[in-house]
Amino acid sequence: MRKAIKVLAISGSLRQKSSNTALMNAIIALEPEYMEFTIFGGLGDLPHFNPDMLWTGSYLRVNL
Repeated sequence: MRKAIKVLAISGSLRQKSSNTALMNAIIALEPEYMEFTIFGGLGDLPHFNPDMLWTGSYLRVNL
């Protein structure tokens, strides 16, 4: 038996009817037996990236 390839799937959109999420789910539905997908659903809980904050020193510390 082949060792499972584990993939963390992340949709870059938070919209309920996102085409990115629909495509991700369609790909997962076609997964071969030797692949194991885990869908990351916590994108909305992560802080937003803003490159302007790099220059102001304003960082939000997040403990995950």
